[in-house]
Amino acid sequence: MAMIFMPSGNHPQLQNDPSRVNLHSKPKSTTVGKLTALDRCRQIQANPSSAAEILLRERLIFSVEDLSGRRGLTQEEVVRSNIAFACVPRLDEAECQRSLCYNLYYRTMDGTCNNLLQPLRGAAFRPYNRLLMPEYDNKLSEPVG
Repeated sequence: MAMIFMPSGNHPQLQNDPSRVNLHSKPKSTTVGKLTALDRCRQIQANPSSAAEILLRERLIFSVEDLSGRRGLTQEEVVRSNIAFACVPRLDEAECQRSLCYNLYYRTMDGTCNNLLQPLRGAAFRPYNRLLMPEYDNKLSEPVG
């Protein structure tokens, strides 16, 4: 079964379709059968080929991310971080299980939990290994050219 997302809800075949789900509504309940929603999301994670369809059908996701456990940076922390010398604050943790269903279906704005096996890979404020050493004209910051 393929899910087709239409920008308008005026399509005659989809108007009364019970399988259509409002992504902005909260899940109906916190349990699915005898499993909690989080346990059910863990089961769905094991079968990624049908994850999106199951998450929508069982109403395990909604389009609001739970940020309560995430540490953000204040404006003062960024200013004090000595950003002029490329020393930015570093985010060292990500709690992906807290919003597992959301993270299975959506990508996060800061990049955390987009890769559930390595949740901080590609995230904002994280260092990364370069494939090649940086090359500058003055060995510090001047672009080659």
